[in-house]
Amino acid sequence: MTDLISRPRGSGSSQAADGGGPQLALTAPLAGVLGGLGPLLLCVVLAVVGWFAADAGAHGTTRDALRVGADAWLLGLGAGLDLGGGAVTVVPLGITLLALAGAWRAGTTLGRRDQVDDDRSVALAVGLLVLAHSVLACGVAVLASTSTARTDPALAVVGGAVVAFVGGGAGVLRGAGRWSAFGDRVPAGVRVPLVRAAEVAAAALGLLVVASAALLAAAWALSFGSAANVLAALELTTPDLVALTVVTVLAVPNLLVLAAAYLVGPGFAVGEGTSVAAGSVDLGPVPALPMFAALPDPGDQPAYLGVLVVVPALCALLAVVLLARRRPALEWEEALTTGIGGGVLAGLVLGIVAKLGSGALGPGAMADVGPAAGSVTVMACVALGLGGGVGAAIATWWQRRGGEPAAR
Repeated sequence: MTDLISRPRGSGSSQAADGGGPQLALTAPLAGVLGGLGPLLLCVVLAVVGWFAADAGAHGTTRDALRVGADAWLLGLGAGLDLGGGAVTVVPLGITLLALAGAWRAGTTLGRRDQVDDDRSVALAVGLLVLAHSVLACGVAVLASTSTARTDPALAVVGGAVVAFVGGGAGVLRGAGRWSAFGDRVPAGVRVPLVRAAEVAAAALGLLVVASAALLAAAWALSFGSAANVLAALELTTPDLVALTVVTVLAVPNLLVLAAAYLVGPGFAVGEGTSVAAGSVDLGPVPALPMFAALPDPGDQPAYLGVLVVVPALCALLAVVLLARRRPALEWEEALTTGIGGGVLAGLVLGIVAKLGSGALGPGAMADVGPAAGSVTVMACVALGLGGGVGAAIATWWQRRGGEPAAR
């Protein structure tokens, strides 16, 4: 009797080994499906409401509206859309952010469950979540495809897996409290510089987004009259105006990427044979939408706009200086490595996002839209890396001048 009473209860890890597997076999795939269904249903609802509000359902059917919403979600996963005579390959980054948020929330909820408490259960949870999300994307791609608009199921699987792995995987680690345990396995000599470089990159990109938003707002403010004329010429009803507003909001991340490419230097294209950069602008016919009214006039641009190319470097410099206030001065070599590495990392991330935001928006002239990802990556790495290095040198010199101890 004493042995029975004093027998210890199973630990969390043993519970995970005994019952966590079967439970996760149900809860993790469900989380993956629910994480994808949320953003999918939002896109579908917006498409159906917009279709019905535009002409009270006079044109097309509800099934057509459902397909448009599904195609929009698949585009957010990077699956693309084949229109027969053309294609849509530009990723709507606003929808991508919604998809990542849905996967993150599902992963966080899953990670908080009792059976996700060790490395094995975390890996199993993430794997099943990614698998279910990919299967959902594949199924939607098959069901939504028609003879005139088709999504490649293979690309849908890849896109669904990437979104689920990045958003859902990070959510599972967050919910299970495994971030620190995961990081502790990396040697301190590697982990500390990587973390600091990631902090610099995140801060630099945040400041660059602010600068891009300021540029975009200034361009819209200066072209307010032209945008109003375009809007008046469209003769939109109130429901049409609401739908256009929703589309514009979802396109804001893409517009910020274009503004960032403009600041970095290479600029962007809004059609084949076009170029929008600080030095010169070469434009052809563009869609009659208010958001395009902010484009500068064709021709050579004022020389003072060339100063804008230093903005990315200043963003990296300021990021390093601000972060240096939270820690003692570093050794010169470590400081420069962190500053330059963080700037280069930020440039690589910007290049990846620029690649996602470039491609085709249909047939004809709109087959080439967005920044040249390769040029943006190279110039962003140079500018942000240089700014990060100069910022690290300034911050380290200033703190050492004040007699603060060097961090080891």
